[in-house]
Amino acid sequence: MKKTLKDIMEKQELCNIYTNAGATNKFSAGYIIGVDEEFFLAQSIDPYGKDDGVFCDFIDRIIKIEKDNEYSKNLLILFEHHKQSIYSELFHNHDTVKLAILSYAKTHDKICSFELCESELDDMVGFVGEYNDGVVKIQSVKECGDPDGEAFIVIENISRISCDTQDEKKIEFLYRHKEKNDN
Repeated sequence: MKKTLKDIMEKQELCNIYTNAGATNKFSAGYIIGVDEEFFLAQSIDPYGKDDGVFCDFIDRIIKIEKDNEYSKNLLILFEHHKQSIYSELFHNHDTVKLAILSYAKTHDKICSFELCESELDDMVGFVGEYNDGVVKIQSVKECGDPDGEAFIVIENISRISCDTQDEKKIEFLYRHKEKNDN
């Protein structure tokens, strides 16, 4: 599957990625923007053709990939209509997909959601702080935008990261709104 992902990435083809064994009819649409030994990095496109952030997940979770079907073709038309662009530079200066998305989130001060130990849950949500020695510091944020302390995550235990999706944008907006009004 790694070779297929790399081919799709190099050709910048929009695709549908199925990773949910519990709901095999659900998929994420978007562009593959990074591939390493274990993970792929994808830019999500919502059903209206708008950018919906990025996520990384295990390559081994992929059930199937579709491309060039009617849905993808229509989504591409919408994506181009909205003058959206592919985050093709996101992965270039990093050895691993996880480090690429952590660096992006930290540099751009974005909220991420983290799945740990393949729990299939958003186990942690927050801003990425320093990361070294295999550990990343997270400034936790509740769904309502309230700060919720700090957490330290072993990077190896992260099984999925999403960043800048509509869900994270909502939490980030609430956080910044409350932060501004508290000062």
